[in-house]
Amino acid sequence: MFNKNILLTILLIFLSTYTLTAKAEAGRREGTIQYIRVHEAQEYPDWAPPMFWFTLNEVADAGTCPLWNGRVLFAMSSNMALSLILSANMADKTLSVKYDDTKRNGSWCKATYVTLGKDAPL
Repeated sequence: MFNKNILLTILLIFLSTYTLTAKAEAGRREGTIQYIRVHEAQEYPDWAPPMFWFTLNEVADAGTCPLWNGRVLFAMSSNMALSLILSANMADKTLSVKYDDTKRNGSWCKATYVTLGKDAPL
């Protein structure tokens, strides 16, 4: 027969694993570009290109993704994505962002892909 301490330990491990995975979220947000930033590689090696980040005007929440200046900061590491985001910004078009708040660059959420257009099917 199992010892009560062993059963309690197993239960605690199960519950802590459940609560950690229950908080993870993958989702979609959309908005117009607020900021885009590319860093200088020697000063900020963790943000060396092609890594960059951007925020959307209308997005103040996305799962457990942290906020920067009141908006969710999304990180990406693709020159193609940067080009698409720059073009969306210049044309003042809506950008749809797919994210998974378990994928991070440091503490910031990584966008898993972006689509140009309002109500874009992701």
